[in-house]
Amino acid sequence: MASVKTASSSPCKTRPRVGPELVFEVTQDADGGYVAECLTENIFTQGDTWPELRVNVTEAVGAQFFDRPKPRAIRLHLVRDEVLIPA
Repeated sequence: MASVKTASSSPCKTRPRVGPELVFEVTQDADGGYVAECLTENIFTQGDTWPELRVNVTEAVGAQFFDRPKPRAIRLHLVRDEVLIPA
């Protein structure tokens, strides 16, 4: 009977494969909170403060990628839309 070597029986530990970087477009809501939308995946979340938004984005990405390789990085790109009226 031939022995079968499985990944769990390997003496070397391998790091999980990681996917590409995710980029979120972040805008400030009218009420002062933040809204983040991923540009490449169907992920959308919000937070009342910047630290809360960071936690929510991390949790949302974890939920989206629970069964596939995690992204190598998450980039939050804050977009400020300001209209200037010349005098």
